[in-house]
Amino acid sequence: MHTQAQGALTAPGPEVTALRELFGELLGHQDVTQHLADLLSGADIRYGDDPHPLVGRWAPDLPSDALAKAYLAARPVLADLTADASLAPAVTDFQDRVDTVSLPVRSIEATALLIRPDGYVAWASSDPEPDVAGLRKALVRWFGAVTATA
Repeated sequence: MHTQAQGALTAPGPEVTALRELFGELLGHQDVTQHLADLLSGADIRYGDDPHPLVGRWAPDLPSDALAKAYLAARPVLADLTADASLAPAVTDFQDRVDTVSLPVRSIEATALLIRPDGYVAWASSDPEPDVAGLRKALVRWFGAVTATA
């Protein structure tokens, strides 16, 4: 649909000229421009049905060298933003697959983010004490069940 709309805007004709003029006016509005930028970049795509507004979106920028290293290694990351870094023990059996980074960041509306290697948020919480069962469910969904080792 988006490709067809872009193609229609390049077609000749007076009715399309009027449409292009209207479209040009709409581009003067920040929310319209942001919406179109999200459409073109794919940032409007949401994966999953979690009600948290960050789930399925690009992860927000978080200041951390450890986080950057995990991204470069293409590993999932649990960004523990809780005041007491309480989530690390809950994911110890996933440590072979998921890096945990504790960050005292309060600039976003979240207390924990599970970030996939592609930079999308797989699970998020804004609760002061995040739902560990929900986190573990997301870990299994995205990165597989924990198996017993010999």
